Amino acid sequence: MAQKLEVIHNYLIITDTVNSSTVEFPTNRVRYKDSGDTFSIISVDDNSQNKSYQISELVDSEGAAFADKEAILLFLRESTGFNTASGGSDVTDNSNGFVDYNDAATSVTPITLVADTWTDVPNDTLGTYTNTAYMPEGMTTLMDGTTGYLDFSELTLGSDIHIRIDYTVTPNTNNALVESRYELGNGGGTYTLPINSKRLDSGSGVPYPSDKASFYIYMGDENTLQGVGKLQVKLTTGGTLINNGVAIKIYKK
Repeated sequence: MAQKLEVIHNYLIITDTVNSSTVEFPTNRVRYKDSGDTFSIISVDDNSQNKSYQISELVDSEGAAFADKEAILLFLRESTGFNTASGGSDVTDNSNGFVDYNDAATSVTPITLVADTWTDVPNDTLGTYTNTAYMPEGMTTLMDGTTGYLDFSELTLGSDIHIRIDYTVTPNTNNALVESRYELGNGGGTYTLPINSKRLDSGSGVPYPSDKASFYIYMGDENTLQGVGKLQVKLTTGGTLINNGVAIKIYKK
């Protein structure tokens, strides 16, 4: 019996070569624990998915045995966000982290929303609770504070991020619809991805939170990597918006 290790589309896939059964782990959510001859692969999110294998069982995508344990670790480090779990023997992985950018200006002067018009949401990153202390090693920024646009220039292909938005919108009329999206890419390759929509039916002049919607972006091509990320909001009536900020989990390759 052998267990084949492959990385396909951001997943570590382990295939039993006898019965063809598979186990899949997102590459940025996998850890390991080394117990001598046994090698445990651990999911950050689901302990029931954890698997242990004899090192001698593991083979590469071509079915060839790895030369030794270090060869397995090298493959996994280069292909995934792989690092040690508690009690393991590998070095700490500093490729993951988070940042929280809070806006200061819109709390003083809310931005005006024109009916049925997509509007860029600014973020000067100067809010009291901005936190940049836990970014991945080597990163200094993920946002241009002059525009509020996400700046991907310090990421690499294969990196991905989870974003939690937090704004408050006040419509001029009742039963308005608010929508959020990110505009990504650059030039002729610009594209948009929706985040959420919400009916505001508790009255006009009432501040409505964005419900801290979450959104996923990955650096799957140069178009996205070399572009920016513009948070945009549209309201079916006129109104105003205060941007509290965005918290971003970063998985850097």
